[in-house]
Amino acid sequence: MKNAEALPEKARLAIEKFKMRPNKTLVGFSGGADSTALLHFLVGLWGKDAVTALHVNHGIRGENADRDEENCRAFCLARGIEFHAEKVDVPAESGGAAIEETARRLRYAALVKTAKEIGADAVALAHTADDNAETFIFNVSRGCGISGLGIPPVRDLDGLKLIRPLIYCAREDVMEYVKANSLPYVTDETNADEKYSRNYIRKNIIPPLSKLNGGALKNVSALSDRARDDEDFIDGFAEAYMRRDGAYSSRSLRALHPAVLSRVLMKMAAKVGSTPSYTHIRALEKLISSGKTGDEVKLPDGCSAVVADGKLRFFGRGEGLPDAEEYSFDASRGAKSDALGFEVRFDAPEKADGARVFSAKLKKEDVALLTVRSRRAGDAYRYGNMTRTVKKLTTKVPFDARSRRPVFASGDKILWYPGCPVADGKAGDTEIYYIEKIF
Repeated sequence: MKNAEALPEKARLAIEKFKMRPNKTLVGFSGGADSTALLHFLVGLWGKDAVTALHVNHGIRGENADRDEENCRAFCLARGIEFHAEKVDVPAESGGAAIEETARRLRYAALVKTAKEIGADAVALAHTADDNAETFIFNVSRGCGISGLGIPPVRDLDGLKLIRPLIYCAREDVMEYVKANSLPYVTDETNADEKYSRNYIRKNIIPPLSKLNGGALKNVSALSDRARDDEDFIDGFAEAYMRRDGAYSSRSLRALHPAVLSRVLMKMAAKVGSTPSYTHIRALEKLISSGKTGDEVKLPDGCSAVVADGKLRFFGRGEGLPDAEEYSFDASRGAKSDALGFEVRFDAPEKADGARVFSAKLKKEDVALLTVRSRRAGDAYRYGNMTRTVKKLTTKVPFDARSRRPVFASGDKILWYPGCPVADGKAGDTEIYYIEKIF
């Protein structure tokens, strides 16, 4: 379809299919052919009162960037379109590294700020079918799930709706449209620099694909649509599971289909502020499969996940079960700590619902000097003719109890660590019980 009506027809299709119609729209207007075509089309479709343009000057290209800003201003002035400009300093913000990512972050921040100032409920960007294919190839090359197979036509942007009406339009549709409507546009010379991944894909991968199959871009768009539908369907299952089983037991997680499980894990991680990669998800699946208490997976953004008492638990940056402060109790007549959640007694508990119970038999002379205290660096004791560090023993302790479970000592000698045997030569006839609350 090589004619000036291709863009309007495809854009209307996208707007209707993805319910893009807002009350007031802020258009990201770089002045290039794509954003020029989008701005002109939306003004014609929705009227000048419903559309505003924002040009973000990134401060990267010096006089050329200033020239582009003035051209955008003149374009809008000549057509009576409300215009705003925002200047950001990408080089200073980025420190010379991650230029593209910094530019994107500052650009989106400017779009959100201006949209809220003018009362817009949507931000429109001029991503095309070519951009969608470039993103598709880029994400596949670096590793992604089905959610990475293209650009979402609509998504949330800090409480606003971000829409992409040209998502079905090929770049040739854009060029036919600007030509037919005699629209002036600018060209960003950095778009030819192949050190940027997307430029390399645009110049060296998309053309051969299109030559191999003239419908390549259309087919990529169709696959992106199907992938989004699949993602929505599977996501619904994941949401239903999370509402049904908020405890996230390892057993129930293992019973999930792998496609649903990966979504659940992504959502669980997102709740604590982490964005795990495919590799992290595989590590979490392995953790669940083993079900081993205390094993931990480090996640991006300073987060982590552990299996504790048969449940998968996530912790955000700086979170986790805190280490208990150093403590010591005289336990010769028993001891109790509500704060630490344990009790020591000499008679068997009648009921121990919601608690772990351990018992040991010690010598009377040791019981007379019995102390329960927090673990200290270097603690070790000998049982079964082998000396073991208490630190190593804690790896077998449920995660919630590691920092608070005490050692039992008489003077400087450790007699017992609950869950393990009594020290060699220290077994006697006086039975003691250690009751530990499960958090």
